Amino acid sequence: MRRDDDHDLFRNDAPSRGRESHGVAVVGARVYVLGGWSGRGATDTVFRADVAADGLGPWTAAGPLLRPLEHLGVAHTDGSLCVIGGDDGVVARSEVSCASIAADGSLAAFVDAEPLPMRRSSHETVQIGIDVYVMGGASDFGGPNLTSVLHARIGSAGQPEGWAEVAPLPSTPSFPAAAAGDGRIVLLGGNAGSAAPPILATDVAADGSLSGWREAGALPHITWGAAATIARGRIYLVAGLGPGAPTATVQSADLDDLGVWIDHDPLPDTRFGHSLSVIAPDRLIAIGGWRQRSQPVQSTAFVSELCAAAP
Repeated sequence: MRRDDDHDLFRNDAPSRGRESHGVAVVGARVYVLGGWSGRGATDTVFRADVAADGLGPWTAAGPLLRPLEHLGVAHTDGSLCVIGGDDGVVARSEVSCASIAADGSLAAFVDAEPLPMRRSSHETVQIGIDVYVMGGASDFGGPNLTSVLHARIGSAGQPEGWAEVAPLPSTPSFPAAAAGDGRIVLLGGNAGSAAPPILATDVAADGSLSGWREAGALPHITWGAAATIARGRIYLVAGLGPGAPTATVQSADLDDLGVWIDHDPLPDTRFGHSLSVIAPDRLIAIGGWRQRSQPVQSTAFVSELCAAAP
């Protein structure tokens, strides 16, 4: 991945625009960064940028959210953008709020939608089509991890409807990474003590139900606070915290063989608490996060062009 300084939220506005534990959505040819921790507190800001030939165009404000949020989930359709749960830096939240997206990418005001049945923060949120899944996390800030998985479908109003529990997780590591695509969900990494937790996978049925979680391999190292995404039939896992220190590693595995991981060129810098997204069929982008807790929250973007033939 290369550092994309031209598309830095940081600009000359040092502490105020860095983000970690934020939400991100790629809607068409636009990227939205929602909420997150700025280094000073949870924020209610939303930024958007157009996908450009060399990465991203300039960032512009496109918010705000109804409330400051970090550790939130995000879901979307072509015409709506929703934030799910999260916390305000002190208290976990159950609210879900959505905004409609105009043709120019601007957002209408966010409005509250059907809330989660319980407060949820530091959860993993993934989406396949109109099916949205909220996995793990905690209902109290800093409280015990949850094994429950919630599912809803995005209805005609562009909002998740009918939250209900589906197949629960068999284990609850803190701050895992998750990705969804090709009809399955994969949960990997997380802080489970002295050993790397097993990779978990489940298949998604046409009605949105899950087949049940199965162990699908193991990572070659312990990592949490990493980010993952699926592209071209492979799952990519980027950076995170290893035992005692942040990393810059970039690894991938075939979705059908999650026990074999290969190394790619690392990030130019260490990161954790960042986001990772597919912004084009051949391009990934990692945004924000921490280099070290003792340093300012980052806002630089790292862009990677995928090889013509995976991996």
